[in-house]
Amino acid sequence: MITIRRVGIGSAFKVSAVLTALFWAIFGLLFLLFPTLLVGQLTTGSTSGFSSSQDFADVAGGSLILVYFCGIAIYAVIGGLIGALYAFLYNLVAGWVGGLEVELSSVPSASVTVNNPSWGSTDLSGRGF
Repeated sequence: MITIRRVGIGSAFKVSAVLTALFWAIFGLLFLLFPTLLVGQLTTGSTSGFSSSQDFADVAGGSLILVYFCGIAIYAVIGGLIGALYAFLYNLVAGWVGGLEVELSSVPSASVTVNNPSWGSTDLSGRGF
């Protein structure tokens, strides 16, 4: 078992921001689709100040699209901040109780040798290459 003692706050921010932005981008489409269908039904009646029901539908549809794209950005920022907060709290608590234990399967590492006349022969195995 390997124990995760610390989580990088910056990396937690990035991952959380992307995940929550994707979440809103996917599920926000439902928010965009269903009210648009309702606006089409609502425009058959009174438009309260609009010159036509089509004008009302255009304004409502444009507003929903704006909310959708702003929601992606807002979710990304809020999700990133919450992820960074969770990483900070995890690091604090892991210092007290030891952190999460994770079992990883071993993967054989490849041996890479670079042959450059000015360097000589250099073995790069185990260095992430």
